[in-house]
Amino acid sequence: MPRKSLPTTTARPIVDMIRSWELKLIDDQRTVRTRALYLREGRALAAWLEATSRPPTIRAISKVDMREYMRHQIELGRSDSTRSITFRSLAVLFAFAKEEEEIEVSPMAGLTAPKIDPEKSRNYPVCSDADLGKVYAIIAQDQHKLSRTRDTAILLLLFDTGMRLGELAGLELDDLEPERRMAHVGRHGTGKTGYRAIRYGPKAARALDRYMTQRAIHYSLPQKALWLARGGAMTNSGIGQMVRDRGRAAGVKLHPHMLRHAFASRWLAEGGNTIDLPWLAGW
Repeated sequence: MPRKSLPTTTARPIVDMIRSWELKLIDDQRTVRTRALYLREGRALAAWLEATSRPPTIRAISKVDMREYMRHQIELGRSDSTRSITFRSLAVLFAFAKEEEEIEVSPMAGLTAPKIDPEKSRNYPVCSDADLGKVYAIIAQDQHKLSRTRDTAILLLLFDTGMRLGELAGLELDDLEPERRMAHVGRHGTGKTGYRAIRYGPKAARALDRYMTQRAIHYSLPQKALWLARGGAMTNSGIGQMVRDRGRAAGVKLHPHMLRHAFASRWLAEGGNTIDLPWLAGW
């Protein structure tokens, strides 16, 4: 008796494929932030396919579709580095689909990843180490120990973590884990892109410890806010003005976002990858 052929596998919706992909990423021991970034890019593609009335199955996605999707990223005004992350994340998704025998050829085969223009990326204002040294020297001359330790801790934490001004201003006492050198950002709705946990370095840890000692001396009443001044909790504008004033006193143009740029530049210069950076910076 002739053998019956097996039925052709039904084309899988891309959203189902992404769920299976998540299990594979966990099994491969990808970091939490890498998984989150990969899955975000996969779901964004699925949403675009639905919005443009394209077939939502993994097999139906063509090279033309992917070329159009990457062109769509340009129309949205995404930077070279962001589009490069999108491209590489989706390439991993289609490699998984091929491994699972859902597709024979990746629709991204033959497409070129967006090139990151290093000259363009340097256009963002970044505060140099020398300029920061001048600012720290000015702060060190402050006769008031509380403001001296506080402002040093603020600058080091901004530079060390790349967190936004609003995220830093929204920190409360219980958002810090000194033992692990960890700051929990966005717990109280202050994070622009939601909650994330960020590690900070030894210098920032020592500066925070010095500030917390002075904070305990000057403010005996319970205060949830981490950053305090004479009038109470420091606001976004108050911290931003402090950073600008300290820079001006040192003869340096400085604002909080420059420290965010400095963090990103240092991360890449020290060999950090473009997959982890958006998670760390909350992009």
